[in-house]
Amino acid sequence: MNFISIDSEILNTNIDGQALKLYCLLESYCYGDKNDCFPSQNTLAARMHKSIRTIQRYLKTLKDLGLVIIKRRGSTSNLYILPKKLNKKVQETAQKVQEKCTAVKAALKTKKSADSNKITTSNDNYKNHKNYKKSYKSNTFNDYTQRTYDFNKLEQALLGNACYEYDEVLK
Repeated sequence: MNFISIDSEILNTNIDGQALKLYCLLESYCYGDKNDCFPSQNTLAARMHKSIRTIQRYLKTLKDLGLVIIKRRGSTSNLYILPKKLNKKVQETAQKVQEKCTAVKAALKTKKSADSNKITTSNDNYKNHKNYKKSYKSNTFNDYTQRTYDFNKLEQALLGNACYEYDEVLK
């Protein structure tokens, strides 16, 4: 016998008993850590002994309550996502990312306030930029010469009026 656990928040919503039964059926298809499933409406109707139209009404109720996200998957079935059944690891990861974002924002704010306290002249900024460009250019791997193209010939070739060969590149 299979068992599912239902969040108490779902039981506290204003949900019809048959719609709740459909939610439980969808959750039974989402075994393990999965939060999505894709049974056809025919399958759901057969399992609940209801018509397809009734299943569609229950799905609309669940969608309106935010208990199910429905995405078209083609002509055979929909993808049903149960947002309340998200993996705990995903929630923990999201919380860690949120904490890191908060820490980075705080660090940037303190850095910004520290930078605003520094007074630099435009001449100092120019020298720093020039030194940065020199050090950056010496460390780059793409120090090859750039190609030059005859754009008129290239345009004519793209329009189909002429043939543009690679050997015609100007050097």
